[in-house]
Amino acid sequence: MTKYEKLDWLIEHNPQAYSKAKEEAIKELDEQTPIFCFCGRLATGLHTMNCGKFRKKMETLIIAKNKEVIKNG
Repeated sequence: MTKYEKLDWLIEHNPQAYSKAKEEAIKELDEQTPIFCFCGRLATGLHTMNCGKFRKKMETLIIAKNKEVIKNG
């Protein structure tokens, strides 16, 4: 399965696990980027939610946090 298929499966079959992992991933990535985003721009809340690099890292973390759920599903 591709990364996006895994995310779609997780959202469809276990939305609570997805929501929890998304909140944790955002919190972790925000701690890693207190001033500047991964792309080099100023890390404001609005920017990070719309930034492609930030979003890709967030999606990767969500999958990593739920790999057992996805694997068993």
